[in-house]
Amino acid sequence: MADQRILSTEKMVGAGHATLADTLNRLALVEHNNDGTHKGIGKLFAVQHAPISHTGNTAETTLFSVNIPGGTLGANGRIRINGFLLNTNSANAKWWYLRFGGTLFSGAGLTTTDCAAFFHVGIWNENSTNAQAGNPFFHVINNPANVRTGAVDTTQDQSLAISVQLANAGETATLRGVAVEILKP
Repeated sequence: MADQRILSTEKMVGAGHATLADTLNRLALVEHNNDGTHKGIGKLFAVQHAPISHTGNTAETTLFSVNIPGGTLGANGRIRINGFLLNTNSANAKWWYLRFGGTLFSGAGLTTTDCAAFFHVGIWNENSTNAQAGNPFFHVINNPANVRTGAVDTTQDQSLAISVQLANAGETATLRGVAVEILKP
């Protein structure tokens, strides 16, 4: 990396000058965004820590949704989603889905266990604002074909949603909490 200090041949200029580059803040901005946050480190974007349960029907039901404003990710940004969920114990499926911009990026069908599951999902732009890749709910990917891709236009506002669908309306599925982070280079 080139020397970022103000050189003797340069003028000391702060942010916002009409014609000259900001030399005064250049060293600080090497590892920070203009708003002072660290580059490449996640910024907490949304949280929900109150349990939300679904029971009573077999329709897919959204338990969490957040709007990601257009332009938030840039060409190489990433969304990191962590959460915790519970299911009742039965042979009936409890299908969990995570969609971004309407595109399914992750899903899991849970059965025959009194399940408490932690999930971690990443969705990232692939050097483009309209091409993404994402990983499934669980960290182990035994088949690289399970990596999901999308063509969501992240220059426009997009919804990030977590939903569940029960096979038996008498059962319960609960999203105990979720945190959404935005990471940008």
